[in-house]
Amino acid sequence: MLGSTTATNGTSTKANGHAANGHATKKGHAVINGHTKPLKHAPLPPPLDLIDLAAADRASDTDTPAPTLPAVADLVWSAFRDPQGAPTEPNASQLDPAESAGRRTLSSSPTCRFALPAFLHYDARGLQLFEQITHLAEYYLTESEASLLDSGGAARAIANALPEGALVLELGCGSMRKTAILLRALETAGRERGLIQSFQFYALDLDRGELARSLTALEQHPPRTAAGGWNHVTFHGLVGTYDAGLAWLKRQDTVSHKLVLWLGSSLGNLTRADASSMLAQIRACGTVENLSLVLGADGRNNPATVARAYNDPHGVSRAFALNLLDHIGTHLPAVLPRDAFEFSPVYNQDMGRHEVYLRANRELRVRSPDGVVDVTLTRGELVHVEYSYKWAMGDLFELVSRSQWQMAHVWTHEAQGPVKYRLLWLAPAALSLDAPTPPPTTTPLLPVIDEWARVWAAWDHVLHTVIDPAALNIAPIDVRHPLVFYVGHAPCFTDVQIATVLGEPTLGPNEFPRIFTRGIDPDLKDPDRCHDHSEVPDAWPEVARIAEYRDRARARVRAVLERAGKENMGKAERHALNLAFEHEIMHLETLMYMVAQLSPSYIHLPTSAVPLDRDPTPLAPASLLTLPAQTVTLGRPRDSPGFGWDNEFPEHQVAIGTCRIQARPVSVGEYAHFLAAQPAADQERLTPAAWRATSTGGWEVRSLIHGWVPTTTAVANHPVAVSCVLADAYASWYAHTQDCNARLPTEAEMQALHALPTSRDGTRHVAFAGLQWGTCAMADVETGKGNLWEWTSTAFKGFPGFEPDPMYPGYSADFVHGGHAVVAGASWATHRKIAERKEFRNWYQPGYPYAFIGFRMVLE
Repeated sequence: MLGSTTATNGTSTKANGHAANGHATKKGHAVINGHTKPLKHAPLPPPLDLIDLAAADRASDTDTPAPTLPAVADLVWSAFRDPQGAPTEPNASQLDPAESAGRRTLSSSPTCRFALPAFLHYDARGLQLFEQITHLAEYYLTESEASLLDSGGAARAIANALPEGALVLELGCGSMRKTAILLRALETAGRERGLIQSFQFYALDLDRGELARSLTALEQHPPRTAAGGWNHVTFHGLVGTYDAGLAWLKRQDTVSHKLVLWLGSSLGNLTRADASSMLAQIRACGTVENLSLVLGADGRNNPATVARAYNDPHGVSRAFALNLLDHIGTHLPAVLPRDAFEFSPVYNQDMGRHEVYLRANRELRVRSPDGVVDVTLTRGELVHVEYSYKWAMGDLFELVSRSQWQMAHVWTHEAQGPVKYRLLWLAPAALSLDAPTPPPTTTPLLPVIDEWARVWAAWDHVLHTVIDPAALNIAPIDVRHPLVFYVGHAPCFTDVQIATVLGEPTLGPNEFPRIFTRGIDPDLKDPDRCHDHSEVPDAWPEVARIAEYRDRARARVRAVLERAGKENMGKAERHALNLAFEHEIMHLETLMYMVAQLSPSYIHLPTSAVPLDRDPTPLAPASLLTLPAQTVTLGRPRDSPGFGWDNEFPEHQVAIGTCRIQARPVSVGEYAHFLAAQPAADQERLTPAAWRATSTGGWEVRSLIHGWVPTTTAVANHPVAVSCVLADAYASWYAHTQDCNARLPTEAEMQALHALPTSRDGTRHVAFAGLQWGTCAMADVETGKGNLWEWTSTAFKGFPGFEPDPMYPGYSADFVHGGHAVVAGASWATHRKIAERKEFRNWYQPGYPYAFIGFRMVLE
């Protein structure tokens, strides 16, 4: 895949889709524990197992030979013959204000005609200069990542969890200064765990000589505790590109596990879209069961900090950038002379990336010998050579989700200082509601078949893989139907809607619409009182019979959508399909909070490989944000494009007064403190549904991934899920203890909060995206949607002028009588179509304790 990533350990490079070499050292020397030391034997012999991937592919007559690197001259002439300009994100142009923000500070022109591949930095001198950069105090990335692996405990945790005999492949290994920390941890873990099979370490790089020297040096320095050398780690070298290395990895089918290391924030060289494609390429190398990825990612740090890292006061970064011209000069003398350009770096805060350009200091003609290339650079013109993207937590959530991964664990320095650097351990996602890129649409008013297929796959995974078959006849929540009802409910509802709008019969069996079309939501105070619903059979149909009907209902949807691509679809048909789609995604979340109530013995999910932190740094007390007095718009106009439920109409204005609202929801740790302060007689009724008391006087929270975990572990920094009744009780206690007025916000106040600029380091955890199933730790400021819905004090009623939807009149009308409360935002299990629509309204009975809903307070 030409145009994928290139990286070295501790660097960010883009080299026409290929990995650059690793760190260079003085001949006969190696970097050991961060220091350059002379080796006993120089030059070093190559390791016994050093594989040239291109040669190996030629020998094996593979259908897809390993990519080879183009010649320097070809790269240069191509850059000027077919100018692409500075790379941009999809659907963006160089003229976009954010894309051009960096260039506008350097030049009068917002555009850049030419871009040279960053691979051209990496001749021998370039490697030596970059090695010097990684030792500079200003270049914080290397030390940040090394400390996370070492004192941060990442290497030890990974080594203790990695299966025996696992294969470890590092992309762009370089001198392996940081990798050595993990390899020594693997050696120690192998000894302590008494493992028989060794871990197999494969280092991938382009330069055979550097790879041989680095591997041999590492082999000669085992951990001090390793008697007789390395006993639990074997060393192997792969010479080739990233693409070749990943193609090789994909073929390794007999190993117990494949762990890919991509360190040094090397993904930062790629646009965010290209980084997602690269992670998806790695994801294709294995299965949910046998693959994982350790990824280093630099955060969106203070611009001055980033600027010093890439433009150090010692001039090494400048020399490194200008060396690209020297490298070109050895192949194309006088074409791009060094003295004709200036080093021009800039941090583009809008895009979250550092940019490096070479600025022409005089007019310069660039002409190839054959005359095919003949261009003139004007004085002051910028030539792009490198991006280094930075990744806030919100950026990482989207990246990981769209590339079909999930975060098994995240190590970070954020609590210890101002520099944000993260080491992510990723596991393949068993399901994802997000496409790698936003899906193309036949019409923006209709979900496409890929969106339907992802939702169906999620339903099937939960119902037939995650849940034990014996659990389908269980009702985990006593005011809901058993789980088998949900196998048939969503497809039956969809079938009925399509049949009605088309004037056709339902697909049958005839009794299915009578029992599956509508579920139940009885009054919690009087369960005998319930809205109109489908009849409840004495016995539910067999699952196989329901599944056969489900498949026919889905085929009907496909047929309607295929027809929509060939002819105009009527408004009523579009409305029915949108209504059915959103019904499916809403009930997928319902299914998830029901599954969360099952006994763990009925749930088949991989447990977390890394235990929760037992001594987390506690969250600071929630700060307060001031919402000024304003008029808030709720709802949407009836003539607005796109789909909306009947309770979202019509648009109207609501005035709110000035108020101070917590910057984040109440945490598990804070709620546990409240619970501990209550009289023993009250604690049971105030305990959330997913909690249980322990014999030592504390509480545990049920997690789908971790099982029962104490509230004192890392889960203490997650938002707490409670009923509105418990949220009100907490607010009353808080008001009393803090001598203030405390209440839940209104629906309009939450709308105003969500309209504030969203912190890039906020979680934005929706649609099963990014993390293993469940909530995650909060940032100090959480003004966006995700993690949990949030209770409001607003009773659910129709807006002035509310009209029930004729296609589903009972959807809202059965519940607008004030017995339910509006909840705002979204949860980790909410589909993006709902989470990203500001007009969407959700509601629950105040005493309902099972849904994924938390709360924050307004303090007066």
